[in-house]
Amino acid sequence: MSRAAAVLHEVVMGLSDVICAVEWPVRYNEIEWPCLILLSWAVAWAEWKWKSLQSLWPEEKLPAAKFRMRGPDGTGGPKLDVFVWLGWDTDHTDVDLHVKEPTGEEVYYSHNKSTTTGAHVSRDFTNGYGPEVYTLAKAPKGTYTVETKYYASHQASATTGSTSAVVWSIRVMGDFEKEQVQFGSVRLGAHKQRQPVMRIEV
Repeated sequence: MSRAAAVLHEVVMGLSDVICAVEWPVRYNEIEWPCLILLSWAVAWAEWKWKSLQSLWPEEKLPAAKFRMRGPDGTGGPKLDVFVWLGWDTDHTDVDLHVKEPTGEEVYYSHNKSTTTGAHVSRDFTNGYGPEVYTLAKAPKGTYTVETKYYASHQASATTGSTSAVVWSIRVMGDFEKEQVQFGSVRLGAHKQRQPVMRIEV
């Protein structure tokens, strides 16, 4: 447990440094929100896994009463039926996250709030590495199709090569005995290129 706790402590400190940093370039504005979800989730998992472990929450940097995300009952960490995270590996690049819901609605940067499910997509990162995140608290049954769109690159793609986009998802996030994790990746070489990455079944 001590080794795992030490690794988790490093994760928590790294995420809290990202959230509290004041010198990020403008293109990383609002990266704090998806990182705050991960921080709250990681700390809640550690508390669930090791009941005797002192909380890893960085209280001095981020007072829990103001910053920690919890479940609807005020305990644990964030509770989401579907959570999707998109990131990519070339700077000054715009890749968009699209999620097609079983209701027929598609959620992405310019339609970032689903009228049928209440799902939300984070801000559009157009000039960095992402991330873009899809969150859905209560998911209707059906198939959720996750796609990426390589919208544009603001640098010489012939020099940097194609962009790799990585997507990972968590079903029933926060219900630690039932969580289901998926990973997918695609290579994006053509501007405006759109590719399916994964399907999530609810």
